Amino acid sequence: MLMSEESTSTCTSEDMSSNRAPSVASVESFLNHLAVPENQSMMDLQLQRMKAWNENILRTLTPDKGKSMTSDVVRLIFYMCEKFRVTDLVRYHAIEIHDRFMEALNKDVANITRDFSEARRKDYEEYLISKFALRVATCIQLASKTVGRVAAVTSKEIRSVLFRMGFDENCDSILRSELKVLKLISHNLNVLTPLEVVEFVLMLVGLEKSEYRKLYSLCVAIIDVVYLLKFDMYHCYRKKAAREKPHIVNLTDFHRKENDYFLLAGAITQCAMIIQCCNTSETNLKLSMLGSLTGIDVQEIASLSQCIANFLIDRPV
Repeated sequence: MLMSEESTSTCTSEDMSSNRAPSVASVESFLNHLAVPENQSMMDLQLQRMKAWNENILRTLTPDKGKSMTSDVVRLIFYMCEKFRVTDLVRYHAIEIHDRFMEALNKDVANITRDFSEARRKDYEEYLISKFALRVATCIQLASKTVGRVAAVTSKEIRSVLFRMGFDENCDSILRSELKVLKLISHNLNVLTPLEVVEFVLMLVGLEKSEYRKLYSLCVAIIDVVYLLKFDMYHCYRKKAAREKPHIVNLTDFHRKENDYFLLAGAITQCAMIIQCCNTSETNLKLSMLGSLTGIDVQEIASLSQCIANFLIDRPV
């Protein structure tokens, strides 16, 4: 479902919780598997490995990380993913791969056009714009190949979708586009998304089968909104922090927070729990568990969760 800005306002759990959760059978099978102590330990170990991966991403963060995730770009990716009928995880991988590609492309363009005349630079920029939709489709195709849960998007499918959008690309240009993207990102398709962290958190927080499926669907819908409104949402978060802790607010710290998917996963899960359950004591207990699982301060999780909730009901502070 391609969510518009209008669809993010005044959301209820019924509005947001659509059929985007794992099947009942798969959830039941997993929970039975998790009931075995040895398997629980393996899940804990895997979560620790994911934390280390997240920390490594934050240590090597570049200033331009996440800059290309504008609402317009995310909407285009969601629209094309809907046409390709790919899974939610492919959608989010495509956004992350595209962001990595755009960061590398901007550096490449700066080097290539350094000695260009104004007219030649303008022609090159127009060429890049004409290929933008193709590059997005390529990132979706690569994401579909890396996730591995569904059949990969084919060149024929890309050509068909692009043609309906007004772009006439042949299979050869689609293949060259794939090689171009892979070359610029050094064939590195290994990305982390909020959904993968959320999946682990929901697995380990101790939920019943029906509760897991409802919260999973809510979390996916909230992740959509976060990607669509990322810049506005984190601007709200920065303003909130500046009011509460003006002496420790700095841009470098917030760039890290904007890209900390363990913080985001905790906040998304907490927000979904608040929507799903009105029992304050129970949500507070779950918040404590979220802090323990993610290794993030519970006040940070609660603060970002509140900002997300404000956007869901269309009243940012």
